[in-house]
Amino acid sequence: MEERGRDKAKTVVVGAGPVGLYCAIVRARAGDEVLLVDRDAGPGSDGTWDRRGVMQFQHPHFFRPAVRQVFEASAPDLWAALVAAGGIPARPPGAPDFITGLQCRRSVFERALREIARAEPRVTLRTGHADSVAARAGRVTGVVVDGAELPADLVIDATGRAGRLGDGLRPAEQGGPTGFSYVSRMYRVLDDASAAELAGCATPLGKLYDGYLVI
Repeated sequence: MEERGRDKAKTVVVGAGPVGLYCAIVRARAGDEVLLVDRDAGPGSDGTWDRRGVMQFQHPHFFRPAVRQVFEASAPDLWAALVAAGGIPARPPGAPDFITGLQCRRSVFERALREIARAEPRVTLRTGHADSVAARAGRVTGVVVDGAELPADLVIDATGRAGRLGDGLRPAEQGGPTGFSYVSRMYRVLDDASAAELAGCATPLGKLYDGYLVI
């Protein structure tokens, strides 16, 4: 657990994934005292990180242009940190610059943003399980974490698609499981020229087979 002596926060963000980290950073820079809660304690002392509850943590991702646009508009240092950490800006051949997105493993993305969040003076990271949202008289008043209520003026639920924190506060979901599984394998291109060409290309090569799609 990382604590800096604060149990009360103006804003509590639940979930320290990409969205939660971003929200914590921008709210802190806007002047809020932010408590960022996640059941995962982050990278170990040896640098390894078995991210709990995120099966696609080591999968390659393409973060869409909207991510870059939001970062550059609100926190340019976040985008610079992602590129410095190994993320590759990419866009389809011939596309305008505003279509540029980012090729990056989620693990690289989260590590870079987590380091920035840890350095923010108004952000406190807390390891714990968010049990429920606290509410009185129809107003959210905080979050119950490991049995203790943490008061807040604003609660941001960034627990992701599998999160159940706000189930009692929103309408029932529609649809059901898609039956889709995501499996990835990384290869190294030995030819330097081909590697450079592929690295800057955001257009995937795909083919549909019986029961699965290869991209």
